[in-house]
Amino acid sequence: MTLRTAFNSLRWFLPAAGLALIAFACSGRLGWAGLAAWILGGALLGLGLLLLWWTVRTNGSQVHPGLILESWEVVADGLHNYNNDLIRWEGHF
Repeated sequence: MTLRTAFNSLRWFLPAAGLALIAFACSGRLGWAGLAAWILGGALLGLGLLLLWWTVRTNGSQVHPGLILESWEVVADGLHNYNNDLIRWEGHF
């Protein structure tokens, strides 16, 4: 499992776990265990919602207008040449 996959799973798991703990705390007279479940559930829910907001929000970054961007096709034969990095082959790039 990659770190990205773990993070994507975590951002959905935390709110669900928080809601489950809060529901458990509401289920009956648990005393201090119920209070601990409320606190931990609220913390997990808050952290999960923060992670969800952080990953789902729109990107507000902008490119500076003074930056000159130049782009050209390296290989224009109409094929899907995705590995056209500069690789040294037979003495040439």
